[in-house]
Amino acid sequence: MSIDSLLNPLTVSNLLNPAPANCSSDVHPGYSLAPARQLIHRDYKLNSKTTLSVVYLYPPGSVVEYPETGQLDDQSVGHLFHLDPKGWAKPSLDFLYSRGEPRGYSRGNVSTPLLVSSITGQEVPCTSRYSTCQGVKVCPMSMYCMDSVHHFSVSRTTVITRLKEEQQQHQDTLSPASEVFERTTALLAALIRVGCTSRTATELEVNGDEDLGPALEHEADRQEMRRGFPDAANRCTGNIIFGFSSEDTPFIRGHFFDGSIGNGRYHVGYLQAVFEGDTEEIVRLETEAKLNGYGPLAACQTAVNRSSQRITCGALHRDQQTGCLKRMKFAEQSCTCKFHEYEPKPEYRHECPYILVVSKGPHTHLAPIPEKTPTSVKIELESLLQKLEVDLADITPRSFLRHPVVKSYLSSRFPMLQNPMLSNLHISLSNRSHLKVYIQRIKRTCFPWGTGWNGLKHLKMQQDELLAPDDQYIRLIIEIPSTSLGPPEEDDIPEDDGLLKQDEPLRIVICMTSYASNKLVKAQYLQSDIAFKRVVGFYEFEIASVDPYANTSLTFCRVYMTRQTAFAHKEVMKHINAVLEKDTGRGFRWRHIHGSEIDDYNGVILNWVVDQHGGQAKGIGLYLQDLSQALPPKLDFHQPLHLIQDLDAYGHLRRFLTVCTTHFYRNIRKCSVSEDVRNLMRSLSCIRHDDWESTVQAICHLGGTPAKNWIMDKERAKFAFPGLCWEKSYIPLEIWQARRRESNIAEIVHANC
Repeated sequence: MSIDSLLNPLTVSNLLNPAPANCSSDVHPGYSLAPARQLIHRDYKLNSKTTLSVVYLYPPGSVVEYPETGQLDDQSVGHLFHLDPKGWAKPSLDFLYSRGEPRGYSRGNVSTPLLVSSITGQEVPCTSRYSTCQGVKVCPMSMYCMDSVHHFSVSRTTVITRLKEEQQQHQDTLSPASEVFERTTALLAALIRVGCTSRTATELEVNGDEDLGPALEHEADRQEMRRGFPDAANRCTGNIIFGFSSEDTPFIRGHFFDGSIGNGRYHVGYLQAVFEGDTEEIVRLETEAKLNGYGPLAACQTAVNRSSQRITCGALHRDQQTGCLKRMKFAEQSCTCKFHEYEPKPEYRHECPYILVVSKGPHTHLAPIPEKTPTSVKIELESLLQKLEVDLADITPRSFLRHPVVKSYLSSRFPMLQNPMLSNLHISLSNRSHLKVYIQRIKRTCFPWGTGWNGLKHLKMQQDELLAPDDQYIRLIIEIPSTSLGPPEEDDIPEDDGLLKQDEPLRIVICMTSYASNKLVKAQYLQSDIAFKRVVGFYEFEIASVDPYANTSLTFCRVYMTRQTAFAHKEVMKHINAVLEKDTGRGFRWRHIHGSEIDDYNGVILNWVVDQHGGQAKGIGLYLQDLSQALPPKLDFHQPLHLIQDLDAYGHLRRFLTVCTTHFYRNIRKCSVSEDVRNLMRSLSCIRHDDWESTVQAICHLGGTPAKNWIMDKERAKFAFPGLCWEKSYIPLEIWQARRRESNIAEIVHANC
């Protein structure tokens, strides 16, 4: 958690959302707290062994982070919390002090005069628990390790004052030299923590038994920082080498090579001294840095709560015992303050809705910072997360902070703040890693089968059981083993985006309603687009069109698929057609296949606009090739001496498919050629061309390599030029002229989702 995030909300927020009149001034404005505590007893004899110096009463809804304790070892303070029996929550869960051993509980019933029945006036049976404050963890190089720190009463203001002083001290030491030196030690810290990431060790060692440098920490220390997590198998343990090239440029080499360290961002002299073990130079540079308030010898300010999983300080320090540069293991500041908690048995809570917490003895450590989220805020946050509904499945901390539901809630929750943030609920929520824990917890509750493939299959099963067929949206879930995919098509675009491994199955999810099916079978001008945008691990394929009467865009179906090959698109088309036949009794109908004559335009697809994605276009062509083979022999309208069964995939495409001119012109603008060559390229999108071959040759000759690559790309996509020039296709002229020239509708429906 950054210091700024802890300080800033207390400046503007207190002015706009002041605390209640009776509330302590150190309460964070995000809390919805009741009036402050009330002193009800002094020197109250709790039992024969314990006398409470003071007893405070807290009204319902109170959140106490730093309960006051005794100033002396044998002095105790009582905290009596009034609770709601219907929403019983232990107030001790909101304490920022980590509690642990020695700890225990009473095996029988106990009672106390402060917890009595409102009906009988008698003491009610209680459960008694005790625990011990575990203190905090500080860096051994910290200034707080040098002096004993005690406290018995602390507020948020006290902690903020301390952090503000630390921040100011850090600001006072900032300089260009300190920036470069700290960046250099951060690089060394990364090399120590990660080392060489290669899985195979080779003979990279200069001196085989030495580590990263004679002054760096040992492998055992690095393993301890992993907190029990196994290291990568066969990880390289060889030396990382510092040296100079023949051009006198410094570099660092392991199984990698980094020649950028000499670009001025790092202190090369210090790097060289550390790697070469030049003790005299190391002492000189680190002592000079210490005098200016930074470096491995300077006093550290790092302190974390005892419950933190971190075991080492994030900064590099010089270990005074071994002389190594290392991330120092935290030193624990222990504590002897004890907490005793008295809670009525469940059957008596309606008669005595109180809990008594007794704290004994002072704390012998720094006050912990408010990293723990109070229970009431957790409940509020969980309720807010559940309001996201379907968006919860793929929500992340970043998208959660920007979600309209969250912004709207915070605006109503803090009406006096101009731009309320989630940290106004509690400052711990400014830590995204902390927030992620609560998000994952709600996800596991709402999606017990997960949000991956198994979760999707479970959702499909629930939909089929609970919804009528007309209301179902997830129509098909298909998984095809990689062994059944067959070899890739020769003109498939290689899938080098790392979406999935080649041995993983092809997964397809088809989403559409029966209403959309009835609209799709009547559509004559279609567009499709594939994008990798919203669902991790899947491409999203859409078929869309425009309603000419209402002049609105229509999305007929969305298909999620793990591959974008021609085979995958062919399977998609086949299964969409099956859904159409189930919903409407008929599937896709194509002019050149199902039409009775060349100008039969009734109820058939006349035009389909795509971008230049080879897998998408060829997949549609392959589907039509299979479809035509299952029909009786039929002469082609445009080549009467041939059957439609003789057409290859691209032959089918030439009869209805066109290429989006927006993509076409956009790619021309990106091409590194002269404007004259660009004009020649643009001329290829036409109805007729006076001299096609000469123009293609001129483009290649005048545009050089970029233009040649552009022409080769269009020729490789065998549907591109027929989809740009009417005379190279077999689409009737009136359809060519009536078609939409771009696939913007499909792009827009992608962008709007």
